[in-house]
Amino acid sequence: MFDLLSNRRRWYSVYYFKHDTTTVELGALATQIAAWENDMELSEVTGTERKRVYTSLQQVHLPKMDDIGVVEFDKRSGKIKAAPFVTDIELNPISRDEHNRSLNGYYVALATAHGALAIMFLANIWPLASAPISVEIVALALSLALLTVVYFHGTQ
Repeated sequence: MFDLLSNRRRWYSVYYFKHDTTTVELGALATQIAAWENDMELSEVTGTERKRVYTSLQQVHLPKMDDIGVVEFDKRSGKIKAAPFVTDIELNPISRDEHNRSLNGYYVALATAHGALAIMFLANIWPLASAPISVEIVALALSLALLTVVYFHGTQ
């Protein structure tokens, strides 16, 4: 399920079918997703924006969703019907992209802290003047491990 919802266009497709369980044409779905992606009304979506979404849905996302049984996608007719269980899928309002952006502060803090430690080692500043460089290496490894735990905990 994480893999399915990790892509914004598949997430939008599931969101669409949670609220409209009727069979839909690929063009209509592509237009709606393009509108959501560009934060605009359906009538404002250009042909280029619609085609970009249409192509990726047709060639990548809908076949993948069809393979795992989330939708029935007829490539010839362009008609899509969601599986009945789609309405039961819980969609986290915080997307993966938003979660990644929220980690930017952690990355900045980690880089700043290790930059300061490196300067302290190189300049022989107390309390690290007599410590071996392995202390910095271990500290970096542990902080990266902690950041990894925070990241994976947030994507569950």
